[in-house]
Amino acid sequence: MTCRKRLFQTILCLFIVLSPAWSRAELTESVDSEALEILKRMNDYLLSQQVVGFRAIENEEVVFGDGYKVMFSEEIRFTMARPNKFHVQRHNGESEVEMFYDSSSFTIFRKDLNFFATTNAPPTITEVFAKLDNKLNIQIVARDILRDDSSKFLLASISSGFVVGDALVHGVLSTHLAFRSTDTDMQIWITKGQQALPMKYVVTSRWITGAPQYAVTFFDWVVQDDIDNAVFVFKAPQDAKEIPFAQFTPRKEVN
Repeated sequence: MTCRKRLFQTILCLFIVLSPAWSRAELTESVDSEALEILKRMNDYLLSQQVVGFRAIENEEVVFGDGYKVMFSEEIRFTMARPNKFHVQRHNGESEVEMFYDSSSFTIFRKDLNFFATTNAPPTITEVFAKLDNKLNIQIVARDILRDDSSKFLLASISSGFVVGDALVHGVLSTHLAFRSTDTDMQIWITKGQQALPMKYVVTSRWITGAPQYAVTFFDWVVQDDIDNAVFVFKAPQDAKEIPFAQFTPRKEVN
């Protein structure tokens, strides 16, 4: 009996030592002030940079009607100049897409099919993200953390959150944060030090069957003071065909 009791105590101690973050996650009922400060520091740093760029792998899981969960991946290169320019390159093995926003217009160019569509665009990056999402059903990589008010936007529906701890993301020491809202769980890894850059971002849909995730891992961050604005201007190839954007009707919420 004594041996069994000691064995149980040993296993219990090991569990407590090896899983402090998990136990703390279950006890968190509010947003930890340190987590808020780290998220705000990331937002402030990104806002302070005139030009930022990165390479990223974007993964999105889809659950089919028969229960299969499939992950779709894309490799992305992104460059943004505040307050109103960005350029995106997306590759997924089947298609090659470029997007251009030059402060007054937005163009999407399907390079592998050689056609493009252009529309007028509002004067700020945050407004463009909203138009693309709500009216054209086009999502820009990690738009939630690249918008001007990202920390405020991310926390608008958050009910709890905490600092999980330190973690390595591709060899870079980062702080791992976890947050919860009504429908989703969000995790974000932010580099330590003055350059508070996101290294990984994961959103889990908790109330959808299979709990599909959206995840972005960032590589090769570049911050600089200036860039040639020609990067953000679309110049149609001579034989490219212009087409209209497809009509998109946002889904209505079902009560």
